[in-house]
Amino acid sequence: MDEDYPVSENDKYVPRLARRRLGISLGAALMLALAARATSAQSPGAGPISTVPALTIGEALRAALSGDPGLRGAELERRSAEAEAEGASRKRLPSLSASLGYTRLSELPAADYSLPNDYSFELDLSYPVYDGGKRELDFAMAKLQAGLKGIEGEEARRSLAFELRRRYWEASRAENEVSIYGQDFELADRSLELIERQFAQGVAAEADRLAARTRREKASDELDEARTELARARLRLASLMGVEPGSLPPELATKPSAEAAPDWPESPDAVALVSEALARRPETREALVGLELAKNQAELSRVALRPALTASGSYVYADPNARIQTQTDPSKFTGTWSLGLALSFDLGGLPAALCERKARVLASERVGADEEAQRRAVALDVETSVLNLQRSRRALASAEVAAGRAAEDFRIAQGRLAAGTIKDLELDAVQSELLKARLEAEDRLIENLMAREDLARALALEGRE
Repeated sequence: MDEDYPVSENDKYVPRLARRRLGISLGAALMLALAARATSAQSPGAGPISTVPALTIGEALRAALSGDPGLRGAELERRSAEAEAEGASRKRLPSLSASLGYTRLSELPAADYSLPNDYSFELDLSYPVYDGGKRELDFAMAKLQAGLKGIEGEEARRSLAFELRRRYWEASRAENEVSIYGQDFELADRSLELIERQFAQGVAAEADRLAARTRREKASDELDEARTELARARLRLASLMGVEPGSLPPELATKPSAEAAPDWPESPDAVALVSEALARRPETREALVGLELAKNQAELSRVALRPALTASGSYVYADPNARIQTQTDPSKFTGTWSLGLALSFDLGGLPAALCERKARVLASERVGADEEAQRRAVALDVETSVLNLQRSRRALASAEVAAGRAAEDFRIAQGRLAAGTIKDLELDAVQSELLKARLEAEDRLIENLMAREDLARALALEGRE
């Protein structure tokens, strides 16, 4: 559109069509130059895959999933959370500490008696018999956090896979557009040559000549724009795969077809699909885990309202032993032990603990409301995907009928040309309409594939490779 190319005061007398062609041509040249530079200066870390003649959607998907730094980070976070959960589990065991000591004392020459040097070995055992359930709650929350990180990683993986498939089909559509617009440009160029010859012979009028030139310029613009869009689509696809655009094979191997994406019944049961999505979607499972975490945090706030009972034991083997006031043999090691129970309750922290308890309960209620909102969002997502699928099916059927009609018109036109009732220019015009109808049918097919992929995404199902 002309609005896409702003005009300065100095350029306002330049023909609009010339400005538009210049913008498209410069855009195509820039994208092709970037691809060429990427080919000649590929980064060492990105392994080229141009050794294969074409790129399938499965190969593109595996490259994206194996090289995405976000997925690697999510996996590391999951493993870190699992290690923390293991640490929380180990904290439920009794605490045992050992110490070995030696103290050298200076001599006191003016004193009649000085303390001997101190040698000691001590074992201390401590176990919270009752801590209000804090250790179990800490362990349960650590396990939930680890599970939450796993769900987040799964969600990121599914999101990347869907985006990769969408970019792949966009690149495939751009390839088809370049092919169709290339054929249309050849028809327009051939028609212009024929009109030029007829004009030189005095058979064609100036208006016919101007119309042929306009049509050729339009076809050239459309071809340049299609090439630019193809370069952009390949750049987006390469970015998701983690490779340079120049390392992509020159052709995509997986072509749009009815078997290229998951298929669904003609009239999907939206209610059954919503129930399936609610049970499978990472977002709903993540919301449920978040709700469980909030409930545990609310329960953890009650720990401060409960007393704590701790059992402890100690064994000391020392020379001298501090528990013996008068030791007959100052150089003899003596062993002693002790056992104890301690009951404690923080009275001063009680008001703050009550406020914390109230805040945690309200927070868990808010998380519960968020979980319900997430379920509704998933249901809306599935229902919208079903409607989009049905709409894309109707559009595809209509485009296929139009393409079949255009093919029949072209067959009839070929017969009329053979019979001499029409001219080559008229046949070219019919063939151009056939190309446009085929392009529309191909676009509608890709939209249908993407709608089917979108419904698979909404149900958290794997797409086809």
